[in-house]
Amino acid sequence: MEADKVIAEELARRLPDWAMLPESLYPVLEQHCDLLKGLVASLQVAGREPAMIRSLVSSLLESYGNDLIAALEATS
Repeated sequence: MEADKVIAEELARRLPDWAMLPESLYPVLEQHCDLLKGLVASLQVAGREPAMIRSLVSSLLESYGNDLIAALEATS
């Protein structure tokens, strides 16, 4: 399981409209994804099951998406 692939798939699933975010948020999203890639790699080294890793990434992206939506709604 490649960390980049897991992140890309879950990002497409959990934040399908991420490309519509203001460009100013792209660096924050990229930083968040980089941190998730590190988490995936660490969990793999620790011997965690791929399904558990994917579930965790999915949950974290959903939470992050909810936070982004709340932040965007607060500024509009």
